[in-house]
Amino acid sequence: MAHGGRARPASGLAAGIGATMVWGLTFLVPTVLEGYSPLLITFGRFAAHGLLSCILSQAGPGLRALGREAWKAAAAFALLGNIGYDVVLVQGIRQVGAPLVALITGPFP
Repeated sequence: MAHGGRARPASGLAAGIGATMVWGLTFLVPTVLEGYSPLLITFGRFAAHGLLSCILSQAGPGLRALGREAWKAAAAFALLGNIGYDVVLVQGIRQVGAPLVALITGPFP
């Protein structure tokens, strides 16, 4: 239970649907933007997700309460893990297509 012990199923469902829609763009964007490099697509994705995160962080006190060390750790994980993953993901989509790559990476969180 969240937010003072009360469940908020509608907002949780909306957040889940929104996250799934954003995740789905991971496979659509490289197909639509074939002329762009995987690295440029990755940086564009990071810029879009960063902007969305900044907007959502203003919605509640949760992210504002995090300290500098937490933000440093989050940035390190984002740079080390996600950029490499995204570049390889875009290359895979270009080589074998989005449906096959989605079948392979889809079960992973």
